[in-house]
Amino acid sequence: GAGKIIQYADEWKSLTSQITQVTKSEKELIATRTKLISLAEDTRTDLSATVQLYSNLSRATESLGISTKQTADITKTINNLFVAGGKGGAAAAAGITQLSQAFASGVLRGDEFNSVAENAPRILDALSAKLGKNRGELRAMAEQGALTAGILSDALLQYSATAQSLADMTARTFSQSMTQAKNNAVEFIGTSKSLNDAINSLGGGIESVSRHLNDLAAVAGLAALTFGVKMVKALAAKTAAMIAATNATAAAALAEQNAA
Repeated sequence: GAGKIIQYADEWKSLTSQITQVTKSEKELIATRTKLISLAEDTRTDLSATVQLYSNLSRATESLGISTKQTADITKTINNLFVAGGKGGAAAAAGITQLSQAFASGVLRGDEFNSVAENAPRILDALSAKLGKNRGELRAMAEQGALTAGILSDALLQYSATAQSLADMTARTFSQSMTQAKNNAVEFIGTSKSLNDAINSLGGGIESVSRHLNDLAAVAGLAALTFGVKMVKALAAKTAAMIAATNATAAAALAEQNAA
């Protein structure tokens, strides 16, 4: 329905804004977004979680001399290790968000470390391979704030081939298929001009009508009640009409895509 269409359109705008903040031109924005869409598809991972991770990685590693390609490689390795951990799409997305927050803060510890240990223990294997530490020693380092973004980045870059191999051995789950279907819907709706024009019209219409609701507070008695009821009915009718138009536009856009 219109609710999901609007949700996915907003999600596309949000992820585009995140990429804009870590790119320097429209050309780089489009190239990076295209790369991340492909990366999310290859790793069966939620697109928005992938973009958030990449964006936080870009900011966290800016001073480490890590290239854009290496940042994408680290993002892919992390996604693959979550896939290898056997978690469903939603659990993987939540875990990736936690790890993304760790990169944003510059260190892996606390809840973020616990989330990684539970949802993507293979990431700890990458750290073990890099540092020569066992799980208990890694936890102690996390408590001391010693697992920095730099250490994580180096460990994950070195572990990329192993991560890909592990992910390749993991069967695709139904949850991952649903995640991919949602990614496709977000991209389709986000790039559909006709749908976005309809959504913008809907939002502007609702905002315009709602500006007059404050007038109700200044009117007393039965007249106010009668006027209020009529206005609410009018608002509901106008909103319903806009939603119906948005749904119709979505159906037409989808039919056009299928016919192409």
